[in-house]
Amino acid sequence: MEEWLIEFLIRILFESIVADAKLRNNWIKYDFEDFRRRSQQSSLNFLRETFFLIGAFIMLIITCALCGVACMLSYVLRGDYYHRQQTREREELRILEERFCEAGTVNEFDKFD
Repeated sequence: MEEWLIEFLIRILFESIVADAKLRNNWIKYDFEDFRRRSQQSSLNFLRETFFLIGAFIMLIITCALCGVACMLSYVLRGDYYHRQQTREREELRILEERFCEAGTVNEFDKFD
């Protein structure tokens, strides 16, 4: 997802450079200082910076969301694993208790709550 977003932002930046060069009919000389000379070009520069900041913010939000989902999934899986382990131990204790009862030995095991 991040690679797609980076590619999208690079494409927007490239398209804005091409659009600016087409508007000015100046394909040979293209300089960053030329953006500040006219109001159209300064507004295009402002749009580029805005797209960059919005893209960086979106990437930050996506990264945080992915980390949050990974943490929640890890928590759920850990809880499920712990629950299954307890169930398995209870079942083993029940089987052992049944075998001791069949053998005539009465022994109470500590049961998990």
